[in-house]
Amino acid sequence: MKIAAVISEYNPFHNGHKYLNSVIKEHCADAVVSIMSGSFTQRGDVALLSKFSRAKTALQNGTDLVIELPSPYAVANAQIFSENGVRCADSLGCIDFLCFGSESGKTEEIIKAARASTDHQVQEIVKTHMKKGDYYPRALTNSISEIYGEETAKILSTPNNILGVEYCKALENTDIEPMAFLRKGAEHDGDTIKDNIASASKIRSMVFDNKNSSDFSCFTPDTELTEEPVSFEMFDTIIRYLLKTTTPSYLASLPDVKEGLEHRILAAAGNCRSVSEIIEKVKTKRYTMARLRRIMVHLLLGITKEMQKTPVPYIRVLGFNETGKKILSIAKDSARLPIIVKPSDSIKTLDETAKNILEKDILATDIRELTLKEKGKIGRDFTNGLIVI
Repeated sequence: MKIAAVISEYNPFHNGHKYLNSVIKEHCADAVVSIMSGSFTQRGDVALLSKFSRAKTALQNGTDLVIELPSPYAVANAQIFSENGVRCADSLGCIDFLCFGSESGKTEEIIKAARASTDHQVQEIVKTHMKKGDYYPRALTNSISEIYGEETAKILSTPNNILGVEYCKALENTDIEPMAFLRKGAEHDGDTIKDNIASASKIRSMVFDNKNSSDFSCFTPDTELTEEPVSFEMFDTIIRYLLKTTTPSYLASLPDVKEGLEHRILAAAGNCRSVSEIIEKVKTKRYTMARLRRIMVHLLLGITKEMQKTPVPYIRVLGFNETGKKILSIAKDSARLPIIVKPSDSIKTLDETAKNILEKDILATDIRELTLKEKGKIGRDFTNGLIVI
């Protein structure tokens, strides 16, 4: 059995994700394992729907096994997000391919850009550009263009290609083969709709702009929302409270905070009336909106730089179908990390480092639940159980 892994967020799961599962099974693999972000996501956002709901939808639409990427890595920058997603896949010991959608769709081009980005000569030129005031992404693109040409540098100009580059870098010392597929339909974060595919961000905006499910149901396998959606703005008061009570030194211990950014954030927090206003005031080309939103999530969840330096220490299973059950049976012998199927048991046996990561992920689930009108769901990581399709 050939097995492909997909690193995903499914925020929410939509027709583009379903299409990717289908082309993977058509072209290279018999089964798909999704390594999915849990309660918060890489762009510094809260998941629209719970990880349990999203895992179930994925399993009903081509995914065979869903593994959770723990929150400390799910809300990290692209490099840490990719490295730990790949570590989950590699640690199963039975994954043949890592598949992803990209604007290029050409695997060899993305591999070439990945190798160019780590080239010593390129990195030396990057340092020169940055000394002149350039910010890293533009400095890297310009440096690659100088050595490898504009076509290779252009790969780094679109978001899914960039993630693909990071995946390829992380896969360098594994036996897993990267495989890019051309994205179909709407662009990442795009506002346009093509065929029956809209971007996840477009669907999220439709959910909150108009709660009528018929407006967005044609773009997702789910015909209606089965649970209350959650948005980042729902955490506005608590994040502003944390900014009022934190110290510069603590803020500086959070991932993505350096070069005195903590002082800029706290100064803005003293004059702004919302988190979105704080971010708008602080953002620059160097300090992007996504980076600043991630910092707010790091503050909310108490995720530090040291925590993100720890490689993902376990494989947490959220759900599976019959094929996924066979994959888990194979992984029992091949996996190089402990496999968690029941957190209440594993939390007693994990080492201290792994236990801290799992507890942080349980906290992330609980904090997300605090925003819901329907209360009493704290502890869902212990009460929900595995999703079996």
